[in-house]
Amino acid sequence: MVNPDGFIGAVMAVEGIEDATVLMHGPDGCRKNLTSLSNKVYPREGPRIDLGTPYYRGLNRIPCTGIVSTDYIHGAYRKLEDALRFIQTREKGLIVVIPSPGASLIGDDVSKAIRECGLEDRAMVMDSNLISMPINLGMDKALLKIVSTVASDQEKVKNRVNVLGLNILMKDWKAAKEFVNTILALMGLEPGCFLGAGCTLEEIRRSPSAEYNLIIAPEYCTEIAQFYEERFGVKTIDMGYSPVGFTAIREFIDLIAESTGADPGMATDYVRGYEARAYDSMRSCRVDVRGRGFVIDAEPSICYPLVRWMTDYLSMAPLSVRFKGMHNEVAESKAMEYLDSIGLSERMDREWPEYADTVICDGNTAQLCELSKHCRRGVDVGFPSITNTDFRRSPVIGCEGALYLLDRLMNSLGN
Repeated sequence: MVNPDGFIGAVMAVEGIEDATVLMHGPDGCRKNLTSLSNKVYPREGPRIDLGTPYYRGLNRIPCTGIVSTDYIHGAYRKLEDALRFIQTREKGLIVVIPSPGASLIGDDVSKAIRECGLEDRAMVMDSNLISMPINLGMDKALLKIVSTVASDQEKVKNRVNVLGLNILMKDWKAAKEFVNTILALMGLEPGCFLGAGCTLEEIRRSPSAEYNLIIAPEYCTEIAQFYEERFGVKTIDMGYSPVGFTAIREFIDLIAESTGADPGMATDYVRGYEARAYDSMRSCRVDVRGRGFVIDAEPSICYPLVRWMTDYLSMAPLSVRFKGMHNEVAESKAMEYLDSIGLSERMDREWPEYADTVICDGNTAQLCELSKHCRRGVDVGFPSITNTDFRRSPVIGCEGALYLLDRLMNSLGN
């Protein structure tokens, strides 16, 4: 598959803020799939919007200026200015103008339009070169610009912890957010801002008051974490990869305890309860997955702990390990070291075989591999998963994520 780019990342970073709105400056065709995606991963209640509503045209997210072919010749500045004036009456929070790749060639002065509408205090424009970046960098840079514009120095609140690197495109991000909230609460720490994962503008404004930033997936927040540390003195807690699988979850808790001085006892007991459930279920399952092969293409933060856990915990064999076109130095080097330690270093970035028992990747590709008989089970671990709707909780991160992965694996490979 073609990996999503930074343009999509920037749009979805803004959509992950509860009271922020993307105004896309471009043709309608550029916004329709993104609107569907936003409504799928973060549905929000709101008034019904009819087809005649300017710039929304029946869709409740990501209004669009709707430029046409002649606008590429004569410019679309007036459309942009009119759209800003109209949207400010409907949206009460931050408005972020994101030009589509084609519209950025016109050269309309977005900053001038914002000034002319008197929206300097609640509107901003995002850079137009994000399409050349991978999705994670688009998210990172978009959130960095928002935080650097909105946030200011705050008095520190002891034991307050922001969470960075969790986003609304992660599989069942709300359940993953609840897991992190639970762990922090059990350790006596106060959750702060979950940046880009259902946060509010007020939470972003207060985010510099946190003592710590807890990193879930570093590739999505490298620049923003560095900014918080240098500008506001917020210390970073980062193990370099995500809490995927019970081994990484325990390491996650231990690192938080070591960094903050918090007691990990109750959080560790909480994880043990899920481990006991997994153990009991494994004992009752008459399936032997030892030696079964799997391929994986996922973010480095998910890929490394998942490969290690599946190999050590389930004795499965990695056939190909890929990182979805993203970079994360810590997770990549650890994955390479791990594969080398078990004599399988040649499996890194290897072409997928014609068939594997399990394919672990984005939901769309996982489904296609199952349907085309290239695997017995395709396991959805992230975006894009447009064709699948999860009615039960099914994150990849955290304790429920470990059970979700075991459920997908064990209930297919025994058939």
